Amino acid sequence: MLNLITRIELTAAAADRFAAALPGLLAAFRAEPGCRSYTASRSVEEPRVFWMVEEFDSWEALDAHEATPHVKQLREEFGGSFAVPPVMIAVDPIG
Repeated sequence: MLNLITRIELTAAAADRFAAALPGLLAAFRAEPGCRSYTASRSVEEPRVFWMVEEFDSWEALDAHEATPHVKQLREEFGGSFAVPPVMIAVDPIG
């Protein structure tokens, strides 16, 4: 099993659009083979900051997720809207 935690900070102009796009995307992400869970949260203190917590069966399932059309569309739409580069941390769950 693999968990990935990602911090995304967007420009002010893109943050609300990103938040509006997430519910439909989350449903698509969660339906992917090998995805155990996928949650997104928006910081209360920094509303341009989003946290994604992903749980996949394997690196292969994560790689397949990264290659899906909806992830490609997300990158095309918001890739130029990062205030800073996203930070992705892979972690092993304990317990």
